[in-house]
Amino acid sequence: MRGSIFHHEQLVFYDGEIGKKYLILLNSPQSNEPYLFVKTTSQKKIYPEHDTPKCLYDNKRFFIPANRYFFPKNTWVQLYEIYPFSAAEMLKNKFDNKLSKVGIIETQLVNQIVNCLINSSRDDILDSHVQLLLRDKTA
Repeated sequence: MRGSIFHHEQLVFYDGEIGKKYLILLNSPQSNEPYLFVKTTSQKKIYPEHDTPKCLYDNKRFFIPANRYFFPKNTWVQLYEIYPFSAAEMLKNKFDNKLSKVGIIETQLVNQIVNCLINSSRDDILDSHVQLLLRDKTA
């Protein structure tokens, strides 16, 4: 379900690294459609913090303040990479105890994240993914 938060024990990042990550599902897949995830981080580095959720267009991130939504720490949703999973991959990860649903965020926040993703990273997103994100945003 769109807005679900999953914890992945061994996510393979695009750079080949493997790590534990919270992922946010941005669509509600139908039939053979992919599950479209973005990963999060609570490691601040140089990203700005705010009192409210905020799109950081220049950094291709979305800021979620601590303890306002699911996350206990200030969290940055990383919008520069989408992680598509097939239904088969979802099941395999679940049965291998690598992926578990741990929470959900409200529709309004998911809409803000999707808007930020499309507005900050549009040139990096497959058209088919944009269609899924926009369809589910209006549903």
